[in-house]
Amino acid sequence: MHFDYLWEHFEKQLFPLHSKNNGSHPQFNFYKDANREICLESGPKIRCQNLFQYLASFTTKPDVLVLGEAPGWRGCRFSGVPFTSEALIINAELPFQGQTSSNSTRPHAEASASIFWRVMRSYHPNFFVWNCIPLHPYQAGRPLSNRKPTLSEIRTYLGFLEGLIDDISPEVYIAVGISAKSTAKILNLNAFSVRHPSHGGASLFEQQMQTIFSSILD
Repeated sequence: MHFDYLWEHFEKQLFPLHSKNNGSHPQFNFYKDANREICLESGPKIRCQNLFQYLASFTTKPDVLVLGEAPGWRGCRFSGVPFTSEALIINAELPFQGQTSSNSTRPHAEASASIFWRVMRSYHPNFFVWNCIPLHPYQAGRPLSNRKPTLSEIRTYLGFLEGLIDDISPEVYIAVGISAKSTAKILNLNAFSVRHPSHGGASLFEQQMQTIFSSILD
């Protein structure tokens, strides 16, 4: 089952968004723009195609929306898919595949992405994962860095997120990390809250996800 309606949502409301390279809270739209110093000229096209391959991997409508924080530079920033790194997307172990878009001699790898898919692989296609904000928030002057999205940034993309929720119509919501939990609260979503897998949270993340999906799938 291809999510044509969801792809249309991305084409109209996400891909055209302008990067915000000035100020103290820059954001980068990696689906639209290419930083030639760190990625291929065809990077945006590759990342859009990777996202399409992710959507194409769904054979049925997912009942669960997993909400993350924001694209990280070692992961979604170059893969185009939340909680997914270049190293993973060229690996046949995922339910979808894609190409690398950076100009690095080695595909970027992200610990959180590796933990996420080790835990979540068996639950696909019962869940769809997305982030609170769709652009990459980075530290000023450091494109290869991450920063926590501000509440103002989260509120900026609430409309986009609500549209995605309307398209998917999930029955269950899972918020991964503090920012996702805050976003779910703003949207009045009755969401499970789980530990982010980064910085020592892998074991608890796995335990909480197993508990949630055991109750859902029983």
